[in-house]
Amino acid sequence: MQGRFRLAALSTALVACATATRLYEGPPRAPSEVVHVSIRPAAADRLSLNGVTVRGYSFELEPGPIAVEFEMRRSGYGEMATLGVYGAVCRAAFEGKAGMRYRIDGGQRRGETDAHVPKGEKRTVYESQLVIVGWIEEVGTGHRIEANCEAF
Repeated sequence: MQGRFRLAALSTALVACATATRLYEGPPRAPSEVVHVSIRPAAADRLSLNGVTVRGYSFELEPGPIAVEFEMRRSGYGEMATLGVYGAVCRAAFEGKAGMRYRIDGGQRRGETDAHVPKGEKRTVYESQLVIVGWIEEVGTGHRIEANCEAF
């Protein structure tokens, strides 16, 4: 009985993941007529597409200009533990093409940072520090649109 329950739960989860949220009016359209945008689940804490805050991981939009804004938070670890929780708001805009798939993603890399240190708070700032980066990838082409990320 437990095996059947697990299989049913897994099937429901797979269907939920495979279904994209439509962010356009009217009846469903063929995949070749819409822009598909997805986000890696761990990539962002908040996501907005064309000024609308959305929940989920997969979306369908009308072709045309698409503005993306997403917020990421990370925790310092190892030598970066003195940073505590830090984050960034990342923004990018692109022209969504019908039938194309775009994936929003982000992470961290070593590099110069403009991370804000509140006045009076003692924090070690390293010459080469982890910074948050974000991007939108055009799936299948390798084309990547770098997002402008501002630390907070």
